[in-house]
Amino acid sequence: GQVKAAASFAMEHGSSKKVLNKVFRESITYAKRAKTQYKMSENPLSISATAVKYISQQINGLGGKNVLIMGTGKIGTLILRYIHEEEGADIYITRRAHHSSHHKPDMLTAFEGVHMIDFEARHDYIPDMDVVFTATASPHVIVKSEALPQLYKPVVFMDVAVPRDVDIRIRDRKHVTYHDIDDLRAIVDRSEAQRKELAQLICRDIETEVHKVEAWVTKAQADETIRKLNVFCDRVYDHTWDMIDKKIDLSEKDTQDMKKIVKSCIRKMGKTPIDQLK
Repeated sequence: GQVKAAASFAMEHGSSKKVLNKVFRESITYAKRAKTQYKMSENPLSISATAVKYISQQINGLGGKNVLIMGTGKIGTLILRYIHEEEGADIYITRRAHHSSHHKPDMLTAFEGVHMIDFEARHDYIPDMDVVFTATASPHVIVKSEALPQLYKPVVFMDVAVPRDVDIRIRDRKHVTYHDIDDLRAIVDRSEAQRKELAQLICRDIETEVHKVEAWVTKAQADETIRKLNVFCDRVYDHTWDMIDKKIDLSEKDTQDMKKIVKSCIRKMGKTPIDQLK
């Protein structure tokens, strides 16, 4: 985005010439190819992205699911963003706050279709949920086993808070599947290792691409030198023939033959340096 826009701006204003245009063009092209080929974004390192991807895989996607997010801090908002991007999930959100829990924070106004619920009623909503993400900064648990109504269908909890938001005893409740941040750390570690491997492959690719551009630049410089040599040879020919024509009176046929001989001789003089440049 920004690099492409900057390159286009520079080209439009004549600040970026032939070589720099080539470098920008090849860089942008390779970046697109690397993104498609190596799919590095499929191995997220952030806890929020990993949590959403992990749970989505566990329940065959979040589309059509009721999802409750507890917490509107940095991690909670990122979880909301990733789920919102998937589309199709019915999203509910609540937060610990001294003011009205029904008031949607400014940061959430960009997310259409999100339902704010009263924090005090959070336990009552859980039986209707398919997934519950918890990501508050509470020093104590906010989902208590004894306060949770009876469940009649599966509910998956993903607790990414430190310390935990969810009472650990909830794992023993019927229909509950519980995951916490410890389940994600191993995934993040694997993703990091995979990214390092991909980064090495990309670095090798970049080195190859740099050599290609360097070869192109060298050839482009040689092409310009060859063009100038050819122009010089043409000028030498014009000057030489002008002197010959003034001093020797030739028939039309001899004139044509002599022109060919002179031009051939001058071209041969420039052939050796041109061949070396190529």
